[in-house]
Amino acid sequence: MDARPGQPLSGITEGGTHEVDSGPLPVKISFQSKQQLLQALCEHRFETLEVQANDMVDMVSELRGVSRGEMLQAAVIAWFHRALGFQVLEVECHEQLHSGDDPWDLLLFKVRLEADHTKEVNGLPPGQELTTRVRDALIGALPGNFVANKEPQCSSVDQMVQISWVKNGSIELGGVAALGLIVLIVMAIGVGSSRWCDFTNGCPCFSRGSRSSEYTRALQELRERGAEFTVASDGRATLRVPPNKNTRWSCEHCIIN
Repeated sequence: MDARPGQPLSGITEGGTHEVDSGPLPVKISFQSKQQLLQALCEHRFETLEVQANDMVDMVSELRGVSRGEMLQAAVIAWFHRALGFQVLEVECHEQLHSGDDPWDLLLFKVRLEADHTKEVNGLPPGQELTTRVRDALIGALPGNFVANKEPQCSSVDQMVQISWVKNGSIELGGVAALGLIVLIVMAIGVGSSRWCDFTNGCPCFSRGSRSSEYTRALQELRERGAEFTVASDGRATLRVPPNKNTRWSCEHCIIN
């Protein structure tokens, strides 16, 4: 994996293209809680706000009111469903911190899909293996501009996702992905573009925690103001929120209990 830790992997912009602001310097804060974020959005509604998060997964988990493990599982479910179109029946995932010569934190996963293994293998082009097809589909389904801009940032992008084995029956497979890629998905389904998550019946990534009033208000505010998200390969994230252009806008929730 050639992208260096801390190097930006991708960005997602909410509310369309945002013009570069050459005005006053942004107000910068470090994310601590969803209440703090709501308070800052309100207090600095007519200023550019820049929010630094040391760990995007932890930030989204806090916003949605779920555990880190649940958030990672939701990301894997959404990723496989979008890439392959099959329902995910079971998922297990475990983080593995980098060690030795590998500078990357990894996510090991095991997934069982509602799919016919024999049918999928028979439908492959000559010479292609199912593991290769799955890996390519997962890479192609990554959100934001990662795939389009993978060169020269990640010239060995194929190494960032590896499918180690596939089992007969309903397709069961296991593999590993760079945690930075999973962070992109967490960003997309948690505070980024809802267009990336296109489930039509019971989206699993929004099945728990996302209905809290604080989360809903924060998400609405970020989208209305055209927030921009940049995620680094080590999981750190920067959220840039332009000023609210509606000068008559008022916030009913500036005082957070």
